Amino acid sequence: MTAAVLTPDVLDDAIAESGLPAPVRHVFRALAPRIDWSTGEIPEGRALSLTGLQHRTGHSRRTVREALFRLQEAGWVSRQPPPEDKSRREHVKTTTWLHKPGSALMASVRGRLTGPDHVARRRVHRERWQRWRDPAEVPDWASDPVLVALAAQTLARVTRRQVDEQTAAAAVAAVLGGHARGYFKVSSARFLTAALEKDPRRFLPAQQPPRHTAAAAAAVAAAAAAAPEAAAAGAATARALLRDRDRAPP
Repeated sequence: MTAAVLTPDVLDDAIAESGLPAPVRHVFRALAPRIDWSTGEIPEGRALSLTGLQHRTGHSRRTVREALFRLQEAGWVSRQPPPEDKSRREHVKTTTWLHKPGSALMASVRGRLTGPDHVARRRVHRERWQRWRDPAEVPDWASDPVLVALAAQTLARVTRRQVDEQTAAAAVAAVLGGHARGYFKVSSARFLTAALEKDPRRFLPAQQPPRHTAAAAAAVAAAAAAAPEAAAAGAATARALLRDRDRAPP
């Protein structure tokens, strides 16, 4: 098939007979009205983000992302992601083409793609995630004296309370525990500092109440425990007074 015979009816009939799951076809049909039918490409001004597709299809963000992967793997969509730095700083969107699997348009488009596409990136991320979950790749962060000292200094600076080494080591384990070294986009020290500064009191031990407060609380508890007995004694005294009054001569 060439670009000249790419029409809405042809593409819609083809995707209807593809046997793909309904959410995948929904995402494809949300993209189809936006393409330039002479080239199969979605122009930059009409491109949709994941959030836009989520809004138009009613599916979750994860479902939309998986649908795009399925469409790429099946040959219905080709995507050229921008460099990651431009994607973050300039919000450049991914260039997307729609075509039929095995068509001349698909061969022409994919022959022009440069760099890793989303499918290749997904494969790399999966391999990296499996490597991160390998226990051999996860160090014992709490045994690093540099990180423990950094945690103690950060907590003391933010909360104005001195913490012992055990509390600092527990904070390091809570923030970094279970993660491999390659998990963090920034250094582990910067990640630890940011986490401690965001919610420092979560990593501090609970403060003990002052002694006078504890003594007062104990006195209140004792009074509450003795209250039933005192009430019973008071009632007995009142009954005795009433009996004496009734027996007194007029």
